[in-house]
Amino acid sequence: MTETSRPASPSAGLRVVGDLIRDVLVVSGPRFWGIAVLASLLALVQGGSLLLLHPILTLLGLTGAPPKFPFLAAAGQALGLSGALAICLAVALVLAGLVYAHSLAVLRLVIDYGDSLRRRLYDAVMAMGWAAARGLRPAAVAHSLTVEVSQAGWAVDQLLRAFASAVQVPVLLAVAVMFSPLFTALALAVGLGGVAVLMPLNRRAYALSTRFAASNRALSAEVADELAGLRILKVLGAERLRAVAFFAQVETLRRAQIDQARAFARAGRVQTLLATAIAAGAVWAGVEAMGLAVADVLTLLLIFGRLAQMALRLQDHWRQIVRVLPFYEAVRDQIRAYSAEAEPPIETAPVLRTALRLVGVGYQYSPSAPWAIRGLTAEIPA
Repeated sequence: MTETSRPASPSAGLRVVGDLIRDVLVVSGPRFWGIAVLASLLALVQGGSLLLLHPILTLLGLTGAPPKFPFLAAAGQALGLSGALAICLAVALVLAGLVYAHSLAVLRLVIDYGDSLRRRLYDAVMAMGWAAARGLRPAAVAHSLTVEVSQAGWAVDQLLRAFASAVQVPVLLAVAVMFSPLFTALALAVGLGGVAVLMPLNRRAYALSTRFAASNRALSAEVADELAGLRILKVLGAERLRAVAFFAQVETLRRAQIDQARAFARAGRVQTLLATAIAAGAVWAGVEAMGLAVADVLTLLLIFGRLAQMALRLQDHWRQIVRVLPFYEAVRDQIRAYSAEAEPPIETAPVLRTALRLVGVGYQYSPSAPWAIRGLTAEIPA
């Protein structure tokens, strides 16, 4: 079996993510949509909690120009500061309960998906014909059944959490548009420009993650093979030669890991600088250029601060997915390749040319174990 090539661009990575999403939908069924409902409720409560901050800011005297929503200010005056804070606390408790339920549902789905993927890979290996199976590297199969399946489960976990973060974006944008459509449009334009700047960095990070995963897989298989043939190496006196080759592979893995970490750090540094510049521009645009009320500006800053937090989470989730996506792809390709080499199903029993006769057949699992079969006499006709 030859290892298939790995994608080296975000577009190829998106295709693999699409395969992963379809796989999760098939395995999870209605449970995925239950998680989607929880994520949507979580987004709505997050947006509502930001609106509730507006009357509190008004009560604190942060008004200036007339606020955008006088009814929120009036509700704050009717409730008083204590009442408004009590409602915010109740909303926070509801939010905490939704976060707990969502996290638990995601954990259960990830565990079940990992078990399903491991079972499919194991069944595909067991169904292979002997001519194809004898060419397998047992170390590579063992690595896939343990490490790579676990990493694929981590990709599903990050994918579901990215979905929960993405659902919050349109809700927060809707709340921002309610306060100032122009402010929201300008912020989105600047944000899209930042995404365009980060695209080349993300493309390089994905390529380096792919190289690191391939190096890690090759080293793990090599170690297992050498341990299996350790006695032969000692008999031939080839320990030193194999040590040189082994540490050369370790050095390759080390360099791949360092390059990957540098690429992610470089992208994170640029992202932090962009976020700081966008925040400073938002303050100037709201207060100086648009003349918004102080309470409205502060609410918008909180909204876009939450949006920036969601963007950072999505970026982090995507980085984690990119890092482990090659592991899922390797398992997927192995399942496809092994299934293609499966033995044809046996529809009829083999035909015996002569009768098969058993006389006094017995069997025990060990010399001290009781007889599992003893004194069996039978005849199978031709």
